[in-house]
Amino acid sequence: MANMADVAREADVSTATVSRVLNNSMQVIPETRQRVLAAMEKLGYDYGTKRASSALGNKKVILVMTNTTLPDIFDELRAAAGEYGYQMIFNFYKLGDEANIFDIIGAQISGVILLGVIDRNGALEAHLKNYPLVQLKAKRLLFKNNYAVMSDEAQMSYDAVQYLIGKGRRRIALITVKQSPFIESRRENGYRQALCDGGAEVDEELIFYGDYTYDGGYDAAKALVKSGVSVDGVFCICDMMAAGCMKYFKEAGLKIPEDIAVIGLDNIESANFLTPPLTTVDSCIKETAQEAVKLLDAVIRQEVTTGRTIIVEHQLVERESA
Repeated sequence: MANMADVAREADVSTATVSRVLNNSMQVIPETRQRVLAAMEKLGYDYGTKRASSALGNKKVILVMTNTTLPDIFDELRAAAGEYGYQMIFNFYKLGDEANIFDIIGAQISGVILLGVIDRNGALEAHLKNYPLVQLKAKRLLFKNNYAVMSDEAQMSYDAVQYLIGKGRRRIALITVKQSPFIESRRENGYRQALCDGGAEVDEELIFYGDYTYDGGYDAAKALVKSGVSVDGVFCICDMMAAGCMKYFKEAGLKIPEDIAVIGLDNIESANFLTPPLTTVDSCIKETAQEAVKLLDAVIRQEVTTGRTIIVEHQLVERESA
């Protein structure tokens, strides 16, 4: 029987686009929608049944609680959930939300995926212990049986910085985020270790801060240039900040990569459309989302009863910015 991946290949689109068609998303242009529907018809993909099985009344709902705004991973999570017959609801969490969200739809929730959320007073943990739970990208809650799907954040950063060193760069700045001791610190640790192992200089003056946004990267790059420090390479801990960073460097008259090389992390869809296209480390978002939903489904079905952590492999994507 055909699945969503088969339809995506037949229509020459991503599984996320197939998921958008199934959910009647306005983001899909009519031409693409018709191509996907034609592929479904050709392959005999029973999307009517799959959509019905995802209805709230069947208690096939996954709640994603997040503090991030990364549409790529949201799309992949939604697509993966559809493959397992789940509907996905997103909650952009802030302290105090837990009582409202669980009071309103708690009885309909099959399981929870936690992405980038910090439980500062234990209120969230008290609610989550009643549901099957997978933590995505970082283990921030410490239950007896922890289920997590993660990337090796330190190794991704290490590989990015080692790539710059291999290109002859020695004064490599870091643009990171002052946010939490989880992903950010591991990515910074990888940066520091790569410099040490590569014989490059570790200089605290080369660390600048943004906020995971395009504007944050732009402002951090501006601060870097205004500081007057000597730099020949920049590693940004996310592609969005790398894009903003490149924008300011070009405005300042710097050539990329001749004057300054830039490398990011995540391989978001727009990275290949920057000028120049961004060299980055692919954290394999699609595979990460699929593994998270697959693991959560196994926990929901009680096929897995002992905690485990799945590490998703990454790969460096060489383009023209470094």
